[in-house]
Amino acid sequence: MWQAIRRHPALVPRIRGVLSGLAATAAGGKDEAMQKVWISKARAALDQPYTPPVKAVRKPVVEEVPAEEPEPVIDLREPEPAQQRQPHKAIPTMLFQEPS
Repeated sequence: MWQAIRRHPALVPRIRGVLSGLAATAAGGKDEAMQKVWISKARAALDQPYTPPVKAVRKPVVEEVPAEEPEPVIDLREPEPAQQRQPHKAIPTMLFQEPS
């Protein structure tokens, strides 16, 4: 916000005058300390020199040409049979007996 005010040289003295008036009216109040902090921060922001923003040089936009994708290779051979799998080992059955 302060950058926008610093851009206009006529606003800076007016704002300083308003801040001085605000500081005078805040004297003796219960919020005087906090208002002085805000006023001093505003004055410090106004004291910073205004530097106009530097415009960056735009690089020309280069349109990327999509690379041609190679055609997918279709393999018509039958897959080689995998090694024969061993049958699963049978799980031993558990016998539950009735208590006698």
